[in-house]
Amino acid sequence: SADMATIDKVRLPDMAEEAEQSRAIAARYRCEFVDLREASIDHDLFRSIPVDLM
Repeated sequence: SADMATIDKVRLPDMAEEAEQSRAIAARYRCEFVDLREASIDHDLFRSIPVDLM
């Protein structure tokens, strides 16, 4: 069907490629790359940030 042809053309993200590109962007801007799947967030610190700064 036409729907299946459209689905076949959709490119799913390559997680390894995406991570590599993200690391390159971080390096370009001299920033630390943080993988949010592995990092933990200090929820109390996050709540202390004023809303108008977000």
